[in-house]
Amino acid sequence: MRAAPRSPSFRPLPLAFAFAGSLACAVLLGESTSGELAGAACPEWGRGSAFGAKYGASAELDAQIGAFVQAAYDLSAVVRTARGQVVASCRAMGRDLRADPAALQAEDPRRVCGAVSARIDEILRGGVKVQVRAVPPRCTVDANFEASCQGQCSARLEPAQIVARCEPGKLAGTCRGTCTGRCEGTCSGACSGACSATDAAGRCRGACEGTCNGTCSGTCYADCQGTWETPRCEGKLEGPSAEADCYAACKARADAKARCTPGKVDVRASGAAEARRVADTLRRNLPTLIMAQVRLAGQIRQDLVVLKETGALLRGQIRGAGSHAAACVAAAANAVAEATVTVSITVEASASVSGKVGAGR
Repeated sequence: MRAAPRSPSFRPLPLAFAFAGSLACAVLLGESTSGELAGAACPEWGRGSAFGAKYGASAELDAQIGAFVQAAYDLSAVVRTARGQVVASCRAMGRDLRADPAALQAEDPRRVCGAVSARIDEILRGGVKVQVRAVPPRCTVDANFEASCQGQCSARLEPAQIVARCEPGKLAGTCRGTCTGRCEGTCSGACSGACSATDAAGRCRGACEGTCNGTCSGTCYADCQGTWETPRCEGKLEGPSAEADCYAACKARADAKARCTPGKVDVRASGAAEARRVADTLRRNLPTLIMAQVRLAGQIRQDLVVLKETGALLRGQIRGAGSHAAACVAAAANAVAEATVTVSITVEASASVSGKVGAGR
């Protein structure tokens, strides 16, 4: 690699690269700082309203960028919340069990929960016996939310793109011409089926229960010999992977917004005088740790892997789209990387306690 010639003048970095470097430093300084930097470079990130925004690219790419950025934002929020809950629960257990006070004030979940794990180990060696039966938490994804989000993926395509890429026979919309399919409205022409009203010549002038071959005043399905207006695809869109990436981002958003019911734990402890204290604090705090393990180590981690791949692809696709698109993709990609590390740390911290009493995943 040739060395760049030195120049006495200052040459600023492109916005996306300058932001990425600043955000990398911010990860070391704290999450609030990184969030402020992301919001400054990409306003949509700061508002949490990335999906549906304009990024200076094509309509299709704008939809993909928006879905990616919003999914990264939503997952990051879930991961930060879980991390905070794990730290709070471990601190509570540590106070109950009189663990190392200095370690309980740390910000790293591994150190806080590690102090609790060490204290439990000490108590167990002192003669206390603990048995834990855990019922895992359950999370339910809102299928309607996911479907609505995915609908916006194709809604951002140009009409001609939807028509060209839609699975055969799955188009629907307004037909300016002859509809040769099902008509949801008034069919004016031939109807291969029952027609609610006809004219003197026997042509259909009403609702057609079958296939219409004529003009359709409402929504035409399947085929239009003319021009489609506001078409939508009710099947699969073929062609580039942008649609699949947008759909995957919508799935990640739905997972982030899933409603979860905490699991339950049955704790029995016997032995030394501290047995009751151990049992009580485990009943109160262990469900939170198990929730973090199940949720973060499962679907959330998988979603982050998919988003990491999407972000890498987008970095190559947005060249020429402008600094706004570059900054928002950089913000989301760095957030995904940060969340991935946080997931590993949080799961490890939680497991150090739950595993000590036989309640790991």
